[in-house]
Amino acid sequence: MLARLLIICASAAIASAASIVDAPTSANRFRLACSGTLAPSADRPVASPIMADGIVDLVQGNVYGFGLGGQPIRSVTLHEIAFGDGAGLTGDGRIEGSIDRQTLETRIVVHSSRVAEDPVMAMRLACHVAEPLA
Repeated sequence: MLARLLIICASAAIASAASIVDAPTSANRFRLACSGTLAPSADRPVASPIMADGIVDLVQGNVYGFGLGGQPIRSVTLHEIAFGDGAGLTGDGRIEGSIDRQTLETRIVVHSSRVAEDPVMAMRLACHVAEPLA
């Protein structure tokens, strides 16, 4: 009886996760086409419109593009892909990025190596899957 209950619970969990498989970010590699705003550092506070593309590679564990080169994926959950660490771009600086897996809203913040709490720039992007990649 316990075994049957476990099978039923597992089946229910798989069925509820099926909608995630149909989500646009279910592919292991895909290209995002995005538009939004780029807010530069505090000394230039006016945000500018921006268009940026990125490639998400869940197999290799990297996000490429957005003007940042390649950044490692830190975590993947049902709701979010978190990426970035700043290695190689700004020396000791840091990059924090996230992609909402349902809406594909992408946020990227680049922090200075000199003043870690002051962002050098911040992007807020509305994205769509331009194409899945093999």
